[in-house]
Amino acid sequence: MKPLAWAAGLTLALTPLSAVADSTTFTIFRKGDAIGEHRIDVTEDGDRTIAVTEIEMKVKFGPIPLFKYRHDSTEVWVAGALQSVESDTNDNGKKKTLRLTRGETAFQVEGTEYSGEAPLAAIPSSYWNKAILEAPVLIDTQDGELIELDITSLGDQPAPLAAGGEIIAEKYELRGSVSLDLWYKDADWVGAAFTVRGEDLKYALQADPAAIAATE
Repeated sequence: MKPLAWAAGLTLALTPLSAVADSTTFTIFRKGDAIGEHRIDVTEDGDRTIAVTEIEMKVKFGPIPLFKYRHDSTEVWVAGALQSVESDTNDNGKKKTLRLTRGETAFQVEGTEYSGEAPLAAIPSSYWNKAILEAPVLIDTQDGELIELDITSLGDQPAPLAAGGEIIAEKYELRGSVSLDLWYKDADWVGAAFTVRGEDLKYALQADPAAIAATE
């Protein structure tokens, strides 16, 4: 479940607890303009993994703000099993939340869109974990909605890099109540493209093209 460990946009450090921490950041583009960032910090300490996601987007018309979005979530995993998710989202003034905990036979979900049980095989829709491609259902990390998808591999295709250039990775098409494309280089999430409210958004990995080329 480690994110991109070889990209130049990544930091690798030892905390005082000797936990390994990795960070991956994407620039979000709309109509060719950068409108925000999506950052994932994953810390591993023994069999415990904590994944923290921060997403922020702003769209302006001159000095006038037209759209703002902020999402913060924390996932806790133990020995590869999801234990909890807590998230808060401000979607242009609309507040969304998710509180998920693991029970003996199911996840207990409390979200603004759905509250109830979810199967233990479900995976949060945070994209960094490639296991979502095998999950029978996704849990929307904004509001708890349960999402079923048809997933198709489109083979190796280029994904853009924020600094220019591209990375060749396997592209997957996910279609259902949401529609998006994801790129993975082996187990690492390296790109995304999707449509929200009629707007096409693209994720470009913040990484050094030369560093990536040296690994291929």
